Amino acid sequence: MKQAVAATILAAIALGGALVARPAHAQIRSEMKVFNDAFISPAFEATQKTSYQFVGAQLKTEEKSTDAMVMDLTGAVALGEPLLNYLNLSEFYYGKELSEDQVLTIGRRKMNWSELDSRWDLGVWEPIFKWNPLSPERQGLTGFFWDVKRPSFALTLFASPLFIPDQGPSFEIQDGEFVKTNPWFHRPPDAIHIFDETTQIEYRMKRPSDSQVVLQTSSGVKLSFG
Repeated sequence: MKQAVAATILAAIALGGALVARPAHAQIRSEMKVFNDAFISPAFEATQKTSYQFVGAQLKTEEKSTDAMVMDLTGAVALGEPLLNYLNLSEFYYGKELSEDQVLTIGRRKMNWSELDSRWDLGVWEPIFKWNPLSPERQGLTGFFWDVKRPSFALTLFASPLFIPDQGPSFEIQDGEFVKTNPWFHRPPDAIHIFDETTQIEYRMKRPSDSQVVLQTSSGVKLSFG
């Protein structure tokens, strides 16, 4: 699982390079960086280390347009800490202009479904990338989008056989309990204080299969006037 994340990041970077080599599809800006994250609060539950080094990359199209591939991908590999690797595929879609006022889009695309969502990253309509809970980022819905734009109104229909939930920090489970390995992941409390008495909490984690979570249909409609 951990090695797969790093492999996915490298594969996505390779795919972005292929798209750059074909400017007829998209103009993509790429960026490589090396950075360091340090955790100074005990709330992050850092165990042995408080500082981590990352090697990351970003691939992003300069402009969004129809009849072109649009992507916004960010990933990083933590040196010596594979559980901290992450891949944020915020957008990845292809748009096809059907007529002067109709566009069909397939893939993962961000939209302004709700002003509250767009401003405050609440995650009501679109999923949220919360690898760093202090800096959440919106991710697009994944599926088919049909846009109709007329002088007096605009209509968007969305449908998908998939549901991709919020993407939080990675974690490990051993013997049905969370393991303190990722400083970004906040485990459930082991005890609770009631009337000056401490009571231990026992829990067991049952994780559903990925297909049970992802294979859920979803749909949406947006209509605006003026």
